Amino acid sequence: MRRLIVALVALVALAAAGASSAAPAGPLAPSTDLAGDMGGARAVDGPSTPTGFHLACVSGRHVVIVQPLRNVSRLPLTLTGAALDPPSARIVRRVAVQFRLAPRPPKGSALVLGIRPWSAASAASLTVAPGREAWVQSNFVLSGCQSLGAHALVANRELTLTFRTGGRSGSERIATPWTQIVLVR
Repeated sequence: MRRLIVALVALVALAAAGASSAAPAGPLAPSTDLAGDMGGARAVDGPSTPTGFHLACVSGRHVVIVQPLRNVSRLPLTLTGAALDPPSARIVRRVAVQFRLAPRPPKGSALVLGIRPWSAASAASLTVAPGREAWVQSNFVLSGCQSLGAHALVANRELTLTFRTGGRSGSERIATPWTQIVLVR
């Protein structure tokens, strides 16, 4: 299969990250499911664990990470953008972010993945009702892998989102240790 889709059980990931017991700092909180598309996984890719997606660095490779976030406020919240953080290194670059409203959870044991194909298109704003979940998809491209040293490079440590709620604008930085990209040579 050309693309390998990985879903992590959030209870394990959030517990490992210490996020399950902490109160959210703002109106957004990491939700219960995590997913990533490693852009054509290879035998040299490592596991996807509560500490991130372990990947072999291949220049030109596209990587997609979806971070589900829940609106934990009592007001509708409109996601307006995401700070395309300066590259964690010259090797990993967040190209674009897209927002989608997550479907309501299915009954039974069905698994719903929120990954769409990699794209450089910018996000359109999205209104999220209180208690609902949005999928925030970050699209990355890898380059300059030849300059990667002997040690692993960790990128995508956090996500900064901008929003409007209650007639005011704001931003929230969310640490995402479970969706980090850990690159090795």
